[in-house]
Amino acid sequence: MNVIEYLALHDEMCRRARALTEAKGHDYSGADDTLANLKVCEKLGICPAEKGVLVRLSDKFKRLARLVGDGAEPRVTDESVDDTILDGLNYLILLAALRKERRDESGNDSDGDDSVGAVS
Repeated sequence: MNVIEYLALHDEMCRRARALTEAKGHDYSGADDTLANLKVCEKLGICPAEKGVLVRLSDKFKRLARLVGDGAEPRVTDESVDDTILDGLNYLILLAALRKERRDESGNDSDGDDSVGAVS
């Protein structure tokens, strides 16, 4: 795959990931706080929301390891490997959103290399 093909794939995956997160955000949390469903583990006293996202992300990595790494046949046929990849992308972005929200609430803008923007 050349760089043009890769960047076209990147654009397409990001477009699909955004459409998916929009739909799931509506179903899970609504418009008031799109991160609300991720904060439930905090409200229940289980763990910080960020750790909850890491658990969900680890589930996606485990599924990918089984289906891609081990070559296992999926029994859940309405979630493709690409769907799992999109979910993983979205969980990483949700983690970034949680971290940004925490920084904004605390008034602490600096968090090392967490800036979003152009690569220098």
